[in-house]
Amino acid sequence: MKKSLLLLCLMPALCFAQKKLSAEEIISAVLKKPDGKIFRMYETQKFAASVFVFLLPDCPACENYTLTLNALSKKYEADGIRFFGVFPAFVKAGEVEKFGKDYKLNFPLLIDANKELLKAFDAHVAPSAFVISENTILLYRGRIDDWMYAVGKKRTVITHHELDDALSSVSRHVKVAVDKTQPVGCLID
Repeated sequence: MKKSLLLLCLMPALCFAQKKLSAEEIISAVLKKPDGKIFRMYETQKFAASVFVFLLPDCPACENYTLTLNALSKKYEADGIRFFGVFPAFVKAGEVEKFGKDYKLNFPLLIDANKELLKAFDAHVAPSAFVISENTILLYRGRIDDWMYAVGKKRTVITHHELDDALSSVSRHVKVAVDKTQPVGCLID
């Protein structure tokens, strides 16, 4: 009985244990552009930081965050921070292109055809953001802000801007205060 109770108590910890990120896994990942050309992750080493936002074309949360993502991409471009939208392997190139055009995204869109980046970041929710340094160190992972606090539930006033705060810290070369939050949105897998 005690062993069963102990096991039940440990289950949540096991289920939510974060996978340790491997710089080699991330930097060796190969993604595709919607036109079929290859994007190699090592290309991100020329940027001060790179933001990878997992998206789904039929996810209302992803659609609703496109304006914010465009604004943040533009805001931090001069600081050498580059945004990338990443779609899972099951999304067709035409859907990715249509999403980009419909929402006028101003950053490159990529398809994680072999699920390498998805696995390396252990991403399960769209939209979710991952910020890596030029040395492939994970600086932030999680939600964009607290506008969506539960699936289908939105605040009238955003009180926490975690991705913006993280990027502000990166641009000022200071440690990111909040480096992990729980994203809210659509399940990827």
